[in-house]
Order: sequence, then C-alpha cells, then structure tokens
Amino acid sequence: MVLDLLSYDFMQRALLAATIMALTAPVIGVFMVLRRLSLIGDTLSHITFAGVSAGVFLNMFPLWPALVATVLGSLGIAKLRRSARLSGDAALAVFFALGLGGGIVLLSLSRNVTVNLSSLLFGSVLLVGWDDILVIGGIAVFTLGVVFLLYKEMFYVTLDEDLAKVSGLPVNWLNYLLNVLAGIIVVASMRVVGILLVSAMLVLPALTSMQLSRSFRQTILLAVCFAIVSVFTGMFIAFYAAVPPGGTIVLTATALFFLTAAAKNLRSKLSAKPLRN
Repeated sequence: MVLDLLSYDFMQRALLAATIMALTAPVIGVFMVLRRLSLIGDTLSHITFAGVSAGVFLNMFPLWPALVATVLGSLGIAKLRRSARLSGDAALAVFFALGLGGGIVLLSLSRNVTVNLSSLLFGSVLLVGWDDILVIGGIAVFTLGVVFLLYKEMFYVTLDEDLAKVSGLPVNWLNYLLNVLAGIIVVASMRVVGILLVSAMLVLPALTSMQLSRSFRQTILLAVCFAIVSVFTGMFIAFYAAVPPGGTIVLTATALFFLTAAAKNLRSKLSAKPLRN
C-alpha cells in the first residue's frame, strides 16, 4: 500500500514538501511555545491572510504581499511587546484582529479573484510542483541554518530574557529574528497545510514532544519526529480516504498530542500509586 502511494509523482512531491516543513516548523515552534507565544502561528496566519487579500485586491501574485505582510506583522508583534510592555498573548491578540479584519475588508473590495483562495487557506499539498519545493527547501535551509548558528543565543533568550539581557545578548534583535523566522515558515507552509492550519504544525509537535522530553535538544528532536509521523500518517489516510491532506495531517498531530498526554498522565498515576504487599 505504501509503495502504491509512492508510485505517483504528485505524491512524491507532496511528501517531500510536507517532510521539509515537518523538519522546519517544529524547530521554530519549540522556541515559540517556551516563550509563551503558542498562538503566534494563528496570529501570523491571519496576517498572511491579509497579505493574500492585498495581493488579490492589487491583482498581484499573492505570495509576495503575503510574505511582506507576515514579516512586517512579526516585527510588529515583537515591537509591541517591547515598547508597549504588553504580554505575549495581548500583542498577538492585537495583530490577530488586525490581520483578520484587514483581510476580510480587502477581500470584499476585490472584484476579480483570480487565485484559488481555498487552496491557500486550507492547503493544496497535492498540487505542489518542483518550483514550490525549491522555495520551501530554500526557506528550510535558511531557517535551520540561522537556528544552528545562533542556537545558544536563542536558547538563552527563550530560557530567560532578563538573564540573557544582563549577559549582554542582543535580546531585542533575537526576538525580532525569531518572530520573522516564524512568519517565513507560515508563508512557506501555506501550500502544504494552508495558512489557517499552519499554526498546528508549529505548535502541536512541540507540545507533544514536551510530554516526553527531558532536555531542550531532545524536545526539538522529538518534535521533528512527531511532525514527520503526522505528515506520513496524514498523507496516507488522505490518499486512501479521499479527504484533504492538510486536515488529516493536523488531525494526526492532534491525536498524537492527546495520546502522549494520556500516556504521561497514566504513567504519573501508576508511579504515584503506593505498593502493596
């Protein structure tokens, strides 16, 4: 059955693109979850939606307006947290509303909609071409390269911003960089799972990994593994059940989270249970 799945060129491209995103999105997601910015994926996806709507309104290819809007939005979130001294969830709520409201208004003003909005909103991984894979692969290499080069600095900022600032690290610059990387991932992932579902790939594998991991590096590695399992299982189900692959990938990631959470809870109860003679 698996060989049947891999015998189609479009499935090979889809699996490759989804695997690349599974190797990338959870890495940034771990940093975001630990910084209490779990909803940044949702917020940036709505800003991306506003960028796509702007592209439709201006009769442009929506990728570039979406990229510009998402990068500016990610910078704005970091700036608002720092200058207005807002908590992470408050800053995200402001831009969440801005992206959603702006996208709806721009889309309503657009008369000639020439792009398939459904594929952008909910994903169209089966339609991914080699040009898309090159773009996604380039973004993945750039993102993982930045994390590799600045891993220690990003780790210290994630662990304790105040301590990192006292140590002389450029905390504000690193916050901007992490948010921009998250924004780029959101834009790149919209062809795979869609801009409205991409937050799940950022957050769910990270949350699932945290149920089992005992170190920061292990959290990242397990998050990537859970993401890859979600991709292959979700694509397999989608192919044979004839359902949207983006949704099945997200549902698989959700199921893995609940299973690991239940297993952790059961293990805690068993370890806390007193022994009897």
